[in-house]
Amino acid sequence: MTFKDFPADPADPYWEVDRAIIVPADEGKTVVINGDVFTVKLRSAVTTGSLGFIEADVPPGIGASPHAHLAEDEAFYLVSGEMDIINGNTTQRCGAGDFIFIPRGTRHGYRNVGEDTAKLLVFFTPGGAEELWLEVGEEATKDNIGVPWSDRQFEAIAEPLKRYHMPQLPGGAERKR
Repeated sequence: MTFKDFPADPADPYWEVDRAIIVPADEGKTVVINGDVFTVKLRSAVTTGSLGFIEADVPPGIGASPHAHLAEDEAFYLVSGEMDIINGNTTQRCGAGDFIFIPRGTRHGYRNVGEDTAKLLVFFTPGGAEELWLEVGEEATKDNIGVPWSDRQFEAIAEPLKRYHMPQLPGGAERKR
């Protein structure tokens, strides 16, 4: 696709406006939660609240237990790997290139079922949920990447989860075929 090059028009109110947000590949705050490595690439404060964005590296066997977001919708784009995605009371196998939209109030979770680390892009609309990751995440070390959290670690984040309107929910799910 090519774009026609239009001459500058000083009367065009959009010509001089440069509001795009560009986050270089090596920027963002990286933390570990429950063995997953998350890099918060875009905070809602920068987007006037409209979007939060996280890049996740999910080691084999690791994932997020069932939960819901009551204040925002969430979407996943699976760049690489194979994951089981919990959707309500079912689970569906997803692979590279799959996109998953999770409306607020939907019980969901995920687990990497592949042999390699999966790459997952996570979007929140409106933004704000990404702040939880920054609040409760641990500095990434070789000792916590790929290591699931203990019950005690999950208990320690109960108050922030409540404040961010993210209830943890019980159990796994039936497998959808």
